[in-house]
Amino acid sequence: MVIFLNVMIYLIVFLMGIVVFSYLNYVIERLPNKQKIFTRRSNCKFCGHEQKWVDVFPIISRMLFQNRCRYCGKKMQIRPLLVELLGGTIACLDVFFYGVSIESLFVFIVACDLALITFIDIDTQEIPPQFNYALLCLGIVSYFILDGPGLKERIIGLFVVSVPMLILALFNGFGGGDVKLMFASGFLLGWKGNVAACLIGIVSGSIYAVICLVTKKKGRKDQFAFGPFLSAGIYIALIMNFGAQLVQRYIDYIHSIRIH
Repeated sequence: MVIFLNVMIYLIVFLMGIVVFSYLNYVIERLPNKQKIFTRRSNCKFCGHEQKWVDVFPIISRMLFQNRCRYCGKKMQIRPLLVELLGGTIACLDVFFYGVSIESLFVFIVACDLALITFIDIDTQEIPPQFNYALLCLGIVSYFILDGPGLKERIIGLFVVSVPMLILALFNGFGGGDVKLMFASGFLLGWKGNVAACLIGIVSGSIYAVICLVTKKKGRKDQFAFGPFLSAGIYIALIMNFGAQLVQRYIDYIHSIRIH
């Protein structure tokens, strides 16, 4: 019985995550083009026909219409489906780590903001400043909701990564949106967590860059969106304060070496 209830809880949470990220798909598509995100419905990218709720119901609509627009028959893009599945997965992960709680809901909201940053940056190579502001506000709220770093560590976190990135940005090392993103995440994660998030982003971004060079998808002078890798690092570092714990273990290890 307990197993059945747990399965039902995760199923409901998964479906809720899918529905929320389905709407985020709508925002990701319209916000960069300065289109309204609350009033108009979606349109087919091929025939322009306005889609009804039955056409855009998460996952179910794709199954019913075989992943095609039911007006023109054109095959639909796969990314919106992947974004929806990502939302369901993240929602389940949050519940796995925090249970059904206010902490789980809060971390999911942070993930929503990071998802908007990620996919808009992929499409435009720009991070809308309002999402960085939102992350900073969420960081302030997290001080009262999540177990994590103290106020001093959070204030240091605002600058420990963003200032070096700002200096590198002067030499075209990073974009201004990336600098603001790490500034905002500094209060959310504290300096240890923010350092870990940045390192995760740099390592994963470097691996992606090498793969692109090897497969010749991009040249040495080509740029790519770095926000998605930083966002992934922020989320990983946030979960159960993993980033700060990782850096603290490294500090303890270095300290133990010096003692011996």
